[in-house]
Amino acid sequence: MHRIQFTLKEGFGPQVPGVGTLFRAWKQYENVAIGIRALVPEPFLLTSEDSTVAWAFQPLDETGALGQPLSIYVNYAPLPGVDPKLVFDANKAMVESQTAENFPVYDSFEELDRYDNGAGPVYGFWYKECPKADPDEIHRWHAGVYGNEAAYTVGCAGAYRLFEAWGPALEAVIREFKLVPVPHAL
Repeated sequence: MHRIQFTLKEGFGPQVPGVGTLFRAWKQYENVAIGIRALVPEPFLLTSEDSTVAWAFQPLDETGALGQPLSIYVNYAPLPGVDPKLVFDANKAMVESQTAENFPVYDSFEELDRYDNGAGPVYGFWYKECPKADPDEIHRWHAGVYGNEAAYTVGCAGAYRLFEAWGPALEAVIREFKLVPVPHAL
């Protein structure tokens, strides 16, 4: 069963302090076919919906012209019969090794809350790329989420300069991302 739900309500979803009224409206997206539920800030538009679900927004720059775009995406990779804890542990070790002093790709790593979504356990972590010297260089935050006999990568990408203003909302997207049961995982 493929169900997609969009809900747009004032004040729906996480409240992001200090970011302004732009983030008071959130869209709830749910896709039971791949087992995801996400909250996305209202100005982001759905641009792709298959094994990668993506949203994009192009804010105005300080002159009022279209600025550099931001994107939010979820990549889905089915892993039938694979223990999500095993995939979580392997990916966690890989990312943690890339935060070491000799190979600093990421400067932030945090485990997400574990929960049971009704089809089994869900494990996750999120991590941020190291700060960029060039404010126009592409910057990314990722979360690895494992459950539903699948691996999911939740990502936020855009010019490094945009993460200062949009960071709290993008962090809320990652923290509010949830897996829902899919028919094959029940």
